[in-house]
Amino acid sequence: MGRKVIDRDKLVTRFAPSPTGYLHLGHAYSVFVAQSVVRQSGGTLLVRMEDIDSSRCRSEYEQAILDDLEWLGIIWEKPIRRQSDHIAEYRKCLRKLSNLGVIYPCFCSRKEIKLEVERMNQAPHINDGTEISFIYPGTCRSLKADQVHNNICSGMPYALRLDAK
Repeated sequence: MGRKVIDRDKLVTRFAPSPTGYLHLGHAYSVFVAQSVVRQSGGTLLVRMEDIDSSRCRSEYEQAILDDLEWLGIIWEKPIRRQSDHIAEYRKCLRKLSNLGVIYPCFCSRKEIKLEVERMNQAPHINDGTEISFIYPGTCRSLKADQVHNNICSGMPYALRLDAK
């Protein structure tokens, strides 16, 4: 499939739903804002399906989202883009980031991260009475290479994180 060349001087924005359910009010608001910005600037609106979670994404949800966008009068550049069509590109970029030493595997579950953040936020030196956002605390950033290797070889699930300390 050939790629359409988009004018680099024009604004390009995107609406990127995950087809794990039906379009909801927050999605509708987000895409209306994106379309409004595009109309004002003469730019382009892209739809990119965030469809790489194969356990939760469903083709019927994707179709329902597209049908709802059409019903709402949203106009976007065709064809839609799917993340799953670009896995090879993402892997290439991850190899570059890995070679630069700026990513690392994190073996923490979302629940474990949440508990760690809650524990950290209870410390007197952090809790100043303001709302503290949910930030990954870097738990796996300092794991030794042999621990990382063993975890990966044993099949532990992990996410790659950007080392932005």
